[in-house]
Amino acid sequence: EDGRHYFNEILVFSENLLHIFLRSKKYGDQAAVIVCRGSVNVGMALMKARMSLSEIESAL
Repeated sequence: EDGRHYFNEILVFSENLLHIFLRSKKYGDQAAVIVCRGSVNVGMALMKARMSLSEIESAL
């Protein structure tokens, strides 16, 4: 095993919400979860979540 993980992003759709799980690039053993309304534009939510990951990482 090379220590790599199988996923970097997971999107989970529920009846009313969208959950976005993003693995940290700096800290591979940590992930951020962003929760949005189900009516959100999925592409926009994913783009904003990706953009916010570096700010989240710098706060750790």
